Amino acid sequence: MQSTGKTLLLKTSNPLFIIDDSLDWNVAEALQLVGYNVTSVHKAFKGQAGVKDPKIIEWCRINNATWVHADDKARKEHKKDVLTAKIGLL
Repeated sequence: MQSTGKTLLLKTSNPLFIIDDSLDWNVAEALQLVGYNVTSVHKAFKGQAGVKDPKIIEWCRINNATWVHADDKARKEHKKDVLTAKIGLL
């Protein structure tokens, strides 16, 4: 932990992010180049097309990952599953 005046910053070792197919999977590769621990749905599911959101949520739960997507519909539609799995969304 690092204290900066009144703000306390918690540093996690190296959080894992997964980039959804609603974003270009090359975003994950670009973020890796600058040091982020990130993969894409494309890579995590070995190029499988059309991976359903519940599978991604389960993958995030198992891998303690944050799901990065540009699909507000998914956020609303799977709110209960995301809360139950205790995963982060961006």
